Amino acid sequence: AFLSHYYRARVYFEKLDYVNALRDVNVVIANGMKNENAEMAKSYGLRAQIYLEINDTVQAIADYSTAIEINPLDADFYIARAQLYFAKKQYDKSEADYMRILKFDNENIQAHVGLARNYYETHQYKLAIDAFTKVLALAKKSHPDVRSQLAYCYYQTGQYELAIAVYNKILTADTIQAYDYGLRADAKRLLGDYEGAVKDYSKAIALVPNESWFYYRRGWVNDEFRHNYSAGMNDYNKAIEIDPNYAYTYIHRAKLYKHRLNEPLKAIADFEKVLKLDTTITDEGGCRHYALLELDRKSEAIEWLNKTLEKYPSNGNYYDAACIYAMLKKDAEAVKYITLAFENGYRDIVHISKDDDLDNVRKNSEFVAVLTKWTKIIETENKQEIKKFNSKKNAKFTSES
Repeated sequence: AFLSHYYRARVYFEKLDYVNALRDVNVVIANGMKNENAEMAKSYGLRAQIYLEINDTVQAIADYSTAIEINPLDADFYIARAQLYFAKKQYDKSEADYMRILKFDNENIQAHVGLARNYYETHQYKLAIDAFTKVLALAKKSHPDVRSQLAYCYYQTGQYELAIAVYNKILTADTIQAYDYGLRADAKRLLGDYEGAVKDYSKAIALVPNESWFYYRRGWVNDEFRHNYSAGMNDYNKAIEIDPNYAYTYIHRAKLYKHRLNEPLKAIADFEKVLKLDTTITDEGGCRHYALLELDRKSEAIEWLNKTLEKYPSNGNYYDAACIYAMLKKDAEAVKYITLAFENGYRDIVHISKDDDLDNVRKNSEFVAVLTKWTKIIETENKQEIKKFNSKKNAKFTSES
């Protein structure tokens, strides 16, 4: 009798009749045979699904937990609970559930996908690389979306050769995304392949002509690294036409006006625009301190920089600090912060060699020593990662078309 209540509850659930579905499954849970572990676990799992549909996530998690206690070797319950934890941004609990699955089923692809997603979301890119690699090794078909995320992880960890290698696989497949071209372009930029970068940004623009970021990025490469100032200006103008609220485009156009085109009034207007747009400290950094410095408001620039570093001591913000102090001709501080940038994961050696914000400190012996030391460290890391990438462990997805 109770089994019939369970199946009727499932029918009600499929028909979106959650009131009757909940009534029937409650009958099963209240009166079912306690020694029928599989059926009781399924009943709690069904009730968790019902609660989830009526937006009671607390009770849904509680029921999945009970189902797990009854049947601790059913991966589906862990996966469902892990997804709920992920949605609530309780990433440690979500990770713990996926890890529990792998203890009794190490080849469970959903668990590896979940771990990869968690690591990706929390910017633990090295762990995400391992998880995505495992997913691709287990997958029975090509997964361009997984490859794209894997490529982005390589990009974020400074493994630009490997990022490009994975993007190359995606971009020869049927599924082509504009941002895959855009991010491959950025990887090429960071390796000093500026011609290749411009070509890829152009391909991205051809696919999505109304994405301002592609124009801004292509403009930056044309302006700062290829010294094609007219092309850079055209791209900055187009980017601003599409998105007039992106501060970084204005900061680069302003510097072009000021330092290359001798149009100080236009430069000032753009620097002032940055101050209107960039008003909040975020974990992604910003460019307000650069605008303040260019407007000769040095103390305000340092104050904003210090607030940013206090809240988000990331490698990118440490790098910005090194640039700001180099521009102020404060070598000791520039060396301090470039060191902190490296120690916290900064890996863009080629960019450092080309960034004119650092020109004032390039001949400083301590800066040269730090750069030499970390160039060797990064080159060694890259060789190790490339060897790992090309190993038999990864042969399945590196050779797969």
